[in-house]
Amino acid sequence: MSLRLLVLLLLFPAIAWAQNPLDEARQLLDNLDFKGALQESTRALESPQAGPAELVDAYQIQGLSLSALQRADESLMAFKKLLSIDPTFRISADISPKLSAPFYQAVGTAKELTPITLIHVPPGLRNRSAPQEVSIRIEADPLRLVSGLRICHRVGSGPWIRSQALEVNETGSFSLGLPVSVAASEVQYYFEALTRAGGVLARAGSLAAPFGTKPASPDKELDPSLETTAGLAENLADQELSDRDPKWYQSWWFWTAVGTVVVGTAVGVGVGVSTAGGDSGPKDYSIDVQ
Repeated sequence: MSLRLLVLLLLFPAIAWAQNPLDEARQLLDNLDFKGALQESTRALESPQAGPAELVDAYQIQGLSLSALQRADESLMAFKKLLSIDPTFRISADISPKLSAPFYQAVGTAKELTPITLIHVPPGLRNRSAPQEVSIRIEADPLRLVSGLRICHRVGSGPWIRSQALEVNETGSFSLGLPVSVAASEVQYYFEALTRAGGVLARAGSLAAPFGTKPASPDKELDPSLETTAGLAENLADQELSDRDPKWYQSWWFWTAVGTVVVGTAVGVGVGVSTAGGDSGPKDYSIDVQ
């Protein structure tokens, strides 16, 4: 075995230990080294790799260590921060009541605090060539733990991409443009609320359950079959109207005029017969209508 490999093997446990301050903090707390546990839990809270579960665990160790060191007010604040991340968290029943007292005090006051809450505003309808824009708002952050926000997204089945952290402003509202157009493939995304160190305090959406946008459909052209159907319907409607309109020889005004001519002709003939004299009695007449 080479000397270099031997050195690496000897250093590996120390490197792994240093990269997991939360594990070390747990071990130190179990060994009743409260000062060491407090130091390592603080390091864990400052890790950019920490997620909500790791931050909750670190705050628990920090709160218990502070309680053991008789720093009750600081312990209470650590537990309040824990509950602002996970209001459903409950401490183990086998922990000494003397150490856990600040936690239950925090639970009693946490009813007045709203946990960290992010509200997602989905994108509206936009021009297909314009970038997608999504919005996120910090609805609640009672202890001002959120220092930044970022969006994680992917296009189609591509890799997930994390944006740079955006510093929280006074309004707590952000509009973020996705680097794709509406006409692109489906986009999946979620948001993360970050600590000052870059750890994740809360999420809106998640890797397992992201938000999504569908690609916009191109402008639809008229289907020729629909156009033919529409034309056919229009022709049928015209035919129906045409069928409703009587022909000229079926119209009321034609037969009214004909009736007037007939009556006038008959009267004229009668007058002529009566004034012309001749044999009395009925005569035969015929009227041809041409």
